[in-house]
Amino acid sequence: CGLTAKVLPHPRGGGRAFILLGAPLGRLAREAERIEMPVQVRADLHARLKAEKTPGDADDEAVETHAAVETHAAAEGGDEAYAPYSRRARDLYQLAAPPFLFACAQRTALLRSILEAPSEAGGCALDLSHLTRERVVSQVFALHDADERIALEEAWTTASAMAMAPAPLAKLCNYFGPQYALYFAYLRTYSLWL
Repeated sequence: CGLTAKVLPHPRGGGRAFILLGAPLGRLAREAERIEMPVQVRADLHARLKAEKTPGDADDEAVETHAAVETHAAAEGGDEAYAPYSRRARDLYQLAAPPFLFACAQRTALLRSILEAPSEAGGCALDLSHLTRERVVSQVFALHDADERIALEEAWTTASAMAMAPAPLAKLCNYFGPQYALYFAYLRTYSLWL
């Protein structure tokens, strides 16, 4: 299914091992396109599309992306625009975590999607929850990306953690996912109310 694997022995032995799974960008891009993952459109492109309202003499891919951007922007609200990922329009998307197109949370979701997707769709057809229940797999978890974690730590200062400065919610969302970003946003708002 296009994944890379590395087996590391467990420090305590006992026939256990860590299996580190990864996927090259091309495989992640194919999966993002298959599941139509919403990806942030470049800010300069979004501003241009908002100003034009009609794509004019743009190519077909720009017309499709323009329609998708308008649909997602209307549905999501906010200043950022998202469109379903398309490999043909790769240059139209914002780098979520430079130099990566996909943020850490997106890469984790894509990898899990590849593992659980049916083999007809190019996936591994694994039922991870069943494998965990049957104790074939003891745990499934994502590893931290050191560079992204350090960048997040630098952006998330003590002042922002104590609600005295804006929290880097977009970076939190890109690294941990929307559920955790919402939690941190709630904590910040709650702390300000106190």
